Amino acid sequence: MEKDNIPLERLTRHFEAYNRSEGKSTATVEWYCRVLTYFSNYLNEHNLPDTLSDLNVFTVRDFILYLQTRTKWSGHPYVPTPRGSLAAISVQTYV
Repeated sequence: MEKDNIPLERLTRHFEAYNRSEGKSTATVEWYCRVLTYFSNYLNEHNLPDTLSDLNVFTVRDFILYLQTRTKWSGHPYVPTPRGSLAAISVQTYV
């Protein structure tokens, strides 16, 4: 398999192994994996390709716009009525 044709999900697993081997904290590694999985889910939900060769700045910018318009707490099981958008710092943290 060529490097450019590796799906994001597989790259995420490699990145997780790399970070663990570098001694990153468990919380940090879990956060990185969660964000990359969230990005991968975004790509899949929008029928966008998820291989390294297909990712570009425009795809990432669309993801950022999606985050900026996403409702805070959307889909959370304990918050019955999501309201407001994600804070700018939350979007920056995802990026």
